[in-house]
Amino acid sequence: MELEKTNMLLDIQYKLKQDYQNEVSALAAKYERGRREFARREDETTKLLDVRNHKINKLELQLRDIAYGTKLVKIEPTSDSDSPADYNISLERGQNVLEIHIGKLYLSQE
Repeated sequence: MELEKTNMLLDIQYKLKQDYQNEVSALAAKYERGRREFARREDETTKLLDVRNHKINKLELQLRDIAYGTKLVKIEPTSDSDSPADYNISLERGQNVLEIHIGKLYLSQE
């Protein structure tokens, strides 16, 4: 009788151990899937941020070139201009070109 009870308790303990091992295996697999998904999303986000950073750097360079006049500026000649040699202007950093068109001018002696 005592031997049967011990045998029955060992069977129950074995079944519980198997259930726990199955649960641990399922949780480990779920964790691994989650870890791989997170790593995949992290890689995608990193690539997207790299693309955006490249675009921002490119736009900043363009803005710097416009603001500080570091590019060669080509001014198209107009029909009433005199010398065609003045149209290709090379600007140094910090220099800008401003072209003003005056339609009418009134001069007074005041």
